[in-house]
Amino acid sequence: VQGRNIAKLTPDGELFNGWNAGGSGTTIDTNINGVAIVPSDQSIIIVGDFITYNSTPRRQLAKLEYNGNLVLNFHPMGSTGFTGGVPLCVAIQNNYAIIGGSFTHFNGNPVGGIVRVSLSTGAIDPNFNVTGIATTTAGNRIEEILVQGSDIYVGGSFNTYNGVQRRNIAKLDSNGNLNSSFLGGFNSTVRSIVYQQTPAPFIDEAGAANLYIGGDFTAHSYGSTITNV
Repeated sequence: VQGRNIAKLTPDGELFNGWNAGGSGTTIDTNINGVAIVPSDQSIIIVGDFITYNSTPRRQLAKLEYNGNLVLNFHPMGSTGFTGGVPLCVAIQNNYAIIGGSFTHFNGNPVGGIVRVSLSTGAIDPNFNVTGIATTTAGNRIEEILVQGSDIYVGGSFNTYNGVQRRNIAKLDSNGNLNSSFLGGFNSTVRSIVYQQTPAPFIDEAGAANLYIGGDFTAHSYGSTITNV
């Protein structure tokens, strides 16, 4: 076993020999909720409700080397981490990680379930709009983040984003500001968002670029009845 709550597998489904060798993973009775790979160096960002990784204190956010070892200078313990809720998902955007969840603060800074941090230090990026969703409302959370080019899509359970009505899905610009032209919504939680750039032979009336959405919903805001996708 490569460590509690985390593992690396081969394409055949076997444990990858030597990954996180001797490591203990995260604390018992905690979870890793989100994992993202940094393309530039194959390092790994993990988020969840853990308080240690390989017995070293880390509060809900950690960066691992490609071999599973902890990156010690990233988000060192001394920061308060996420409070008021937990991080549930993470996505990579250039030199940053964007993290979503049900939290109300990050390292003492008020945020609305979303924050962007430096990939080198884990420090909050002050240029990103963290107004986000009303996480003080019970059940509100961001469960999915998709970065596609200069656009960011967020899904989850919420009725407003940056103070503007949005039902469980929103489109943002590269700095977290709401895209006013993306108006579609769903009647319950959005849990998964996938972008498809359609090859020319398969382009239909929907166009060359589309989103696939999964979740708990049964209807779209434009009136169509659907079942979870």
